[in-house]
Amino acid sequence: MRKILLFDTAIDTGNLGDEIILESVIKELSTILDSASVYRMGTHIENYSPIQMIAHKFIKPDTKIRDINETVDYKFIGGTNLFLDNLHGIRPQFMLNLFNMSLYKNAVFVGVGRGSDFETVKDAYTRYLYTHSLSRNITHSVRDEETKKALEDMGFKAINTGCPTLWRFTEEFCKSIPKVKAKNVVCSVSGHIPQRDIKKDKQMIECLKSNYDKIYVWIQTAIDEEYFKTLTNQDNYQYKSIYSLNEFKRVLKNGDVDYIGTRLHGGIYALQNRVRSIIIAIDERANGFYESNNIPILQRKNMDSLDAIINREIITDIHLNKESIRYFLNQFN
Repeated sequence: MRKILLFDTAIDTGNLGDEIILESVIKELSTILDSASVYRMGTHIENYSPIQMIAHKFIKPDTKIRDINETVDYKFIGGTNLFLDNLHGIRPQFMLNLFNMSLYKNAVFVGVGRGSDFETVKDAYTRYLYTHSLSRNITHSVRDEETKKALEDMGFKAINTGCPTLWRFTEEFCKSIPKVKAKNVVCSVSGHIPQRDIKKDKQMIECLKSNYDKIYVWIQTAIDEEYFKTLTNQDNYQYKSIYSLNEFKRVLKNGDVDYIGTRLHGGIYALQNRVRSIIIAIDERANGFYESNNIPILQRKNMDSLDAIINREIITDIHLNKESIRYFLNQFN
């Protein structure tokens, strides 16, 4: 029996989009995980303190750390925009450091993307951590060309498979997604301050009010709700908030809905549940997904076009690099 270490990229993020990604990662790795003993650790938390790691190395070995370092067959880092160009700071998004990097020894990215818009990792400390942690023997799966180039720049092998959330969008599946407008809509806005645009986001909401009977609001993070309330605080419209993936799925399955919003993986989750979607592109992530996989997007700067797009046929035609996905997964057979 094989042993697998799965690095959970959703723990302690407060972002349900990461749950959506991890759910797909586990599904796509199921043939590997289902026949193995699986450890789970978090990437956004300190699984072992520096003192524990020092004690393990110099005083008394910890049996679990030893098992992870010596007997695990594969280590997978499960998606999201975890690949950073700077790992300094008290609490970086990816908690990889000098003390715990042995836990990540020979780890493999699964559909990972960049955390910001950079071409190469220039910081010497960050390069050192990556080059002494990630696998050099296995080809990493990444979700866009820019991440692929940045990894290759450090001497790693990488292949653009797209995000694991998209790996099951076959031609037949895409054809099953409705083309014409639904009765209701699920919308979303990102409350992350750099991603806010009060004027355009208000324009989107007003457009939805004039086109749909009921508006549900997907709350992917707590700050999304706070921001949405500032956009609608003088509004008498009765919005229905959705706080969990279970409730989100129920609405998507039974609500006669479209999805329109700035939350990228909220839109992909809607598409996974065969819901006609327009993802409002607000950063390089949505644009990268569009360039690699042709997801249905509208640039937020083109919000004036939203009404016309809502009221015309939308054909979902997501492009998959099936050979890349197959190549990546076949490495573990």
